[in-house]
Amino acid sequence: MEINQLIRSYAAHSPPTIPHPTWLAQLNNQIILFDLLSQYSDHQAGRTWKLRFWKRIITVIEREFKRDPVLYQEEEIDERILNYYISLQHQQQPDKTIEEIELHIYYYGPINERDSWSKINLYENKASISQGTTGLRSWGASVCLSNYLILNQEDILRSTPDNQSQTTTIIELGSGTGLLGLLAYQLNPRNRVIFSDFNQHVIDRLRSNLDLKSVKLKIGGFLLVDFKEDERRNISVVNVDWNDHSKAGICHDEDWNGRTIVLGSDLVYDPDLVPGLVTTIKHTLKPQHCSSSGGGSQSFGLICGTVRAPETWDLFISTCGEQGLDVEYLDVQKAIEYGNPNSDGIIFPQSLDQSIDKLKLVKLSISD
Repeated sequence: MEINQLIRSYAAHSPPTIPHPTWLAQLNNQIILFDLLSQYSDHQAGRTWKLRFWKRIITVIEREFKRDPVLYQEEEIDERILNYYISLQHQQQPDKTIEEIELHIYYYGPINERDSWSKINLYENKASISQGTTGLRSWGASVCLSNYLILNQEDILRSTPDNQSQTTTIIELGSGTGLLGLLAYQLNPRNRVIFSDFNQHVIDRLRSNLDLKSVKLKIGGFLLVDFKEDERRNISVVNVDWNDHSKAGICHDEDWNGRTIVLGSDLVYDPDLVPGLVTTIKHTLKPQHCSSSGGGSQSFGLICGTVRAPETWDLFISTCGEQGLDVEYLDVQKAIEYGNPNSDGIIFPQSLDQSIDKLKLVKLSISD
């Protein structure tokens, strides 16, 4: 259903598919459209994106009126659309740092069954690079891997195959906004999820997106989220430096006997970081500094990336082999298609037309 595609795009601030001009020009349809989208219009964040969207809607309707004089005589633009657009124009300018932040809502579930959709709310920055990091927004590789998890959740996120009493620890490296880890937790809340990053701005944003009490994220005096105590104790955020070889890997509890799944997206971008990244993955799958070796034989990593620099990606793959990691390429085509606006997965936040062929996904495991 076209309107459901638009809802998902609007909520995620993804490039939207605008309904057909003839449909939009009818007042009753405009009323339906505004009623469905107005629930996402109360957030202070994202004003600039919404201004562009509603301007486009109004422009499409006006052009259709000019094309069809009969429509112009019989229909009009819903007054609420015009008033909302004007209110956005005249809205008091927020603190610049707040204006850079948008609330993105990522839905997934059967496209034609809106009541059954699941969602993930994330505060993200508009800018690709902000505060010296790319980790304050979600990227295509994280959505690709997220959709791969949804499509293969029974095989990847269920309890360990040979012992249903054992749980799995999901460790997301370079978590950024936390999309992957949050999705993994939603798909199987029995699993323990550890989010990790190195940049403190990203760590703070992670905690706000996770709704943890550890940090109160205020920007320009504006409190982004109220924090609740995390009573589950199976979600945590840790600071990890891949190049700190004294703490390579992420240790489990001493009594841990389950398996580990390492998730990561767009981690391979700097050749100088590749050795530390691979060492971190290896030691997290088979901890060297913990008293228990865990379920290492069942542990594996899933790393997805947009290969912008093939030589850096090749270095990553070769380094994995040198450090005793088996590398298996996985097919991402279904995951990419699952992110289309008319499909059931998480929609891609940016257009992937130019980079869709550059998405790669590998499974890493400890060599026997």
